[in-house]
Amino acid sequence: MFEYAYFKENLMGNSKEMVEFLSKFRKFFEAGIVRELAFTSGGLSFFAVREPILLAVRAQGDIGDAKFHALKLLKELGYVDKEAYNLEEVFKFVEKIEQMPLEEFLKEMKRLREQI
Repeated sequence: MFEYAYFKENLMGNSKEMVEFLSKFRKFFEAGIVRELAFTSGGLSFFAVREPILLAVRAQGDIGDAKFHALKLLKELGYVDKEAYNLEEVFKFVEKIEQMPLEEFLKEMKRLREQI
């Protein structure tokens, strides 16, 4: 389960807290002061972006999980092509390799190279 809010013509979302967040911080995003915001705390991650639409997502897990849900929502709203939807795998992979020891990373790269 994830919570979200976005601004298309009106503020919409599945979470009162997320809608309130966007209503309070919307001016910072629209003025260009903030383009993207991401953080993790206590097992929850938050990701907000202003393009292609103002969108905020809160999800259980790491930043990759929040970005995945944001991408999925953008696809459902018609802002992301189906081809780009495979970026979900890229987000997950990047989050995974950021925490890998170097040896494990090199093994994974070798395995992927053999698949090509």
